[in-house]
Amino acid sequence: MHNYDIALINVLHLPQEFTRKLYEPVGLHILASFLESNGFSATVMTGTVTESISFLNAITASCIGMTCNYDNIFAVKRLAKHVRQTLNIPVIFGGPQAVAIDESFMHETDALATVVGEGELPLLELMQLIVDKVGNLATIAGILYINEHNTLTKNLPRKPIKNLDALPFPSISHCFYKKFRTQNTVTIFTGRGCPFSCAFCYEGALTEKRVRNRSVNNVMSEIDAVFADNPHVRYICFVDDTFTLDARRIKEFCYHLTEKRKQHDFVWFCESRVDFILKHPDLIEMMKLAGLVAIQIGIESGELMVLQAYNKKITPEQIEQAVAICYEKKIPSVYANYIIGGAFESKQTIENSFSPAKSFIAMAPGIVGLTTPFFAPSPENPMNQNPEKFGIRLLE
Repeated sequence: MHNYDIALINVLHLPQEFTRKLYEPVGLHILASFLESNGFSATVMTGTVTESISFLNAITASCIGMTCNYDNIFAVKRLAKHVRQTLNIPVIFGGPQAVAIDESFMHETDALATVVGEGELPLLELMQLIVDKVGNLATIAGILYINEHNTLTKNLPRKPIKNLDALPFPSISHCFYKKFRTQNTVTIFTGRGCPFSCAFCYEGALTEKRVRNRSVNNVMSEIDAVFADNPHVRYICFVDDTFTLDARRIKEFCYHLTEKRKQHDFVWFCESRVDFILKHPDLIEMMKLAGLVAIQIGIESGELMVLQAYNKKITPEQIEQAVAICYEKKIPSVYANYIIGGAFESKQTIENSFSPAKSFIAMAPGIVGLTTPFFAPSPENPMNQNPEKFGIRLLE
C-alpha cells in the first residue's frame, strides 16, 4: 500500500465519460511538486466521489486536500464527510470556491482548514503542522478554520508569490493512475493574476490585480521537462486568461516556441482577448507561424447591453472584427463562449446574441466553435454580490 503525507483530489461531480475530456488538474500538480520540494510526499487523483473512495482505500495518507469549484462543491462535501467519518484524517479545502466556504460548511464537513487564494505557502505550513507538529492554525496566513470557541476564524490574507519562476514544475509523476501519464495533451500556466474586472468572473472579485508572469525561459524549461516526462505530448494548452496581455512577451514566446518545435513535434492553444487581436493582427499571424492552432477569445454575449453589464469593454462589432482577423490569418480554430442565463437575459437578448453568432460562423466557415455554458455565480464577484443589479435572482 502506498503511503503519502497528502493526497490531493480533484473531485468530479460527474463521471469522466460525461465531461469534455479526461484531464489532470495542473494546479494540484504544482502543489504536489512544491510540497515534495519541501520534503512532503504527495499524490494527485481525479475522479468521482465513488472513485475517490476506492483510491483512498488503496493508499494511506496523513491528510487529504480537495479542490472546490462551483460545480463540484456538493461532491466535495460528500467525500469530506466520508473521509472524516471513516478515515479520521484531516481534510483541507482550496480552489476558486474556497472564498465562499462558510462556517456551516466547515462544521458540516469537520474540515481542518480552508486555503483561500494561492495554495503553496499556506498548504506547506499546514503540512508542517499536521506531519511535523510545528506551528498552529492561528499563525498561518491565507486560511480559515474553526477555532477553539467553535466559530469561524479568517486569518489575514496571504500575499501572492512574486517570483513564479521559483516554483517547481508540475509533474505527471504525481498521477496515481498511470493512464494519465501517456496523454498527448498538457496544460501550462505561464502567469497568474488578472487586471480586468469582468462582473461574472472569479478574478473579478479579487482585489489583487497585479499580473505575475513567469519568464519565457522558465516556461521553455518546463516544456523540456514535459517532453522528458512524456514524449507522447503533441498539444500544449497555455490556459492563462492573460497570456496575450504583453505584446513584447508574445513575440518572445513565438521565437522560442518556433525553436522548440524544431526539437519536438507539437502545436499549441492559448487564451486571448478581442482588444489584443484588434490591436495586434500581425502578432496573430506570428503566433500561427509559431504553431498556434486554436485560440479562445472572450465574447460572452452578442448584445451590447449585456457586454456592458459584464464590464467587457468591447462591442459586438469589435468581436466580429476579431473573428475576421483570425480567419484572415488562417487560425485553424477559434473558440468562444456565450453565457446562458446571465445578465438581463430575455428571449430578445438571446436572439440578439445568436444573430451575430451565425454571422461569425458564416464569415469564418469551419473554424468558429461556440459553446453555451450556463451562468455560474462565482463567489464574491459583482453578479454574486448584487444579482438584482444584473436582472437575475440567485436561488441557491
